[in-house]
Amino acid sequence: MSRPSHGLPSQDRDGREPVAPEDGPAGPAPRSKPLVDFGNSTTRGAAKGMSLAFEFAGAVFLFWLIGRFADSRLGTDPWGQIVGSLTGWLGGFLHVYYATQRGQF
Repeated sequence: MSRPSHGLPSQDRDGREPVAPEDGPAGPAPRSKPLVDFGNSTTRGAAKGMSLAFEFAGAVFLFWLIGRFADSRLGTDPWGQIVGSLTGWLGGFLHVYYATQRGQF
């Protein structure tokens, strides 16, 4: 008498363990295409552009945060934040500008 199966059976009806299918006569199964092809020049350019955009925004945020910290210590609110934001903007802009001039973009 066979025992009832609950869920996925670990053995087939003959009592053998299931075997994963091997490569057929045509060779290995075709691999699926990757979601993003980073070898494509358009995708590569878009990825580098996004990287530069996040670096620019990160520089502005970081220097704004430093200015906010300076404001809290020195009591010069909001001048540290303004100077920090402008410094971050200038630094981020120069970074993006020189990266595109060097051809890293």
